[in-house]
Amino acid sequence: MLKGFGILFGVLVLCFIADPSLEDDEDFTDTIGGLYVIAATVENTRAVHKAKQLKGQPAGKTKNNHGQDVQVQLIKLARKKGEMTIADCVLETGLNPEDVRVILDKLLREDLLRVDNRERDGAVVYRLV
Repeated sequence: MLKGFGILFGVLVLCFIADPSLEDDEDFTDTIGGLYVIAATVENTRAVHKAKQLKGQPAGKTKNNHGQDVQVQLIKLARKKGEMTIADCVLETGLNPEDVRVILDKLLREDLLRVDNRERDGAVVYRLV
C-alpha cells in the first residue's frame, strides 16, 4: 500500500511539474485519487488472497468428502505404496488435482514427503521422508 502511495505521489509531482495548472484542477486530482483507491483495493485483495494461500485456508481442502484428514490419508497412501503420483492421490482422496497439489506442497514444506522422478518413466512421484 505504501509503494502504491509513493507511485501516486511521484506521478502527481511529475504532472504538476509538467503542467502547474493541474494543481488547481479538481477533476484531475479527483481522478488520480479515485485511481489510487481502486489500485489500493486491488492490491489489498491480492495480498489477502496470497496470505490465505500461504496459510492454507481456502486454497486447499483439509478434509475429503468422508470427513477424513487428507494429509493423514496421503501419508498413509505413501507408506502403503512406497511412492504415489498426483493421480493416485486424486483417486484416493476424491479431491481435485489442484487441491491435492496444495496439500502435497504443504507436506513437502513440512518435510514429511519428498518429490522425485520415477526412473522407468520419469513420472513425478512423492515419497515419505
